[in-house]
Amino acid sequence: MGVKIFEQEIQQRAETSYNRWRRSFLRWLDLLAGGLALHRLHLRTDPEEMIDRDGYARIRSRTRDGLVVGGIGSDWYPNSRAYLLLNPAEDLFRWSYGEPALSFLKYAPQAWSETVYAPMKSRVTEIIVRENLSDGVVIRDLGRTRGMPAEEAAEFVAGRLSLDFRDGQARARAPFAQANPIGFGLGYTATNSY
Repeated sequence: MGVKIFEQEIQQRAETSYNRWRRSFLRWLDLLAGGLALHRLHLRTDPEEMIDRDGYARIRSRTRDGLVVGGIGSDWYPNSRAYLLLNPAEDLFRWSYGEPALSFLKYAPQAWSETVYAPMKSRVTEIIVRENLSDGVVIRDLGRTRGMPAEEAAEFVAGRLSLDFRDGQARARAPFAQANPIGFGLGYTATNSY
């Protein structure tokens, strides 16, 4: 009986953590979308298809490689897109309380493979949005780690991504003849596409 109560309490805490993080993350994506719009970039996500409790728990336990949860594109940059990847923190592991880290991918199919995405050489390499958005956001960019208030972090990331688009970092590699456009290789699963 005591074990069952303990397991229920652990599950309740995990759900509460997930709910807090999800609200913060979606709010921060709204801030990011506003910043991107100033640079003629558009963020597309579907909150209904955002990472679920199970995916969140698996990323926290580092048993899931990653989940693509949206994309960034623009009419100003044809053939360029950045995809949003949630996965366990890598460079920011020491700053993570287990929250998923956000990084960016680009379309880059490989011959004879179902792999569609490759890491984007973005100026911002990793982002952690805290469960409580008022605790700020941790950003890793060009080898430097910094914490920022959420609004400032959204503007900062939007500005860096606009430079990445301008410099061609988000430009897709030409697809190979046999590439599978719906394969997601590298362990990344797409919940939606841009």
